[in-house]
Amino acid sequence: MNNQFFRSARIVLSVVALMAGAGSELYAIDGKGRYFAYGVGNAGAGAGIGAAVGLLGGALIGDQLQARQNQDAEVQRQMAAQQAEIERQQRELNQLKAQQAR
Repeated sequence: MNNQFFRSARIVLSVVALMAGAGSELYAIDGKGRYFAYGVGNAGAGAGIGAAVGLLGGALIGDQLQARQNQDAEVQRQMAAQQAEIERQQRELNQLKAQQAR
């Protein structure tokens, strides 16, 4: 996945989280009409914010795993190329040894 996608996703999720937070009341009223701190006061906003954070975190972790897999694949390709070169040089060395023995 490319970084442009994640940049766009971060912007969208940030806007959604800010809108959910801004539209929520930051207080609650008890049975006697008293105000007290209660978080956002809206379970839907909490669920939306949690989902947005989870989505963003999952996307970032997935991106890092994909990058690591690509890096591992490149290392494996380089190792295979080096092994092929070693085998070629070994064959060449054996041929030279055989020519000198004659």
